[in-house]
Amino acid sequence: MIGGYGRVGHAIAILLQSSGVPFMAFDTDPKRVAQGRSAGHQVLYGDIADPELLAAAHAERASLIVITVDRSATALRAVSALRGACPQVPIIARARDLEASAQLLDAGATHAYPEAIEASLRLGATALRMLHVPGDDIDLILQGVRDWGYLPVVEEKQEPGP
Repeated sequence: MIGGYGRVGHAIAILLQSSGVPFMAFDTDPKRVAQGRSAGHQVLYGDIADPELLAAAHAERASLIVITVDRSATALRAVSALRGACPQVPIIARARDLEASAQLLDAGATHAYPEAIEASLRLGATALRMLHVPGDDIDLILQGVRDWGYLPVVEEKQEPGP
């Protein structure tokens, strides 16, 4: 299941479809629902945080739920509702930043990826590949950064000057 069919939800849908993985997506914007359907995807109108929708869609049977909405409060509400409705289903979520990521994890997300930091890691990984650093080394570096909660790459806040 995908919660949100904006640019990120659409990209996830394309990846799943390319891999032959069936999915259904939900969005509250009728235009996005229509776009998804015209792309041949099963996109339904609805709020992924709505308990009635989760019951009707049998969310408890999902192998995975991906929350792609860009509003932190909406994503947090969705993760909380999902965790209550289907505690055994893994949830991965998009987060604006580290603070939103921490909140989503506290609410029950299995993984929450802060988008700006993840984009930085991808750029850095590409740079390292182009500089001929072995792929296994790059993978270890990236996993280490993620395992440490992104702390090695977080910019330190500067104290205000005098």
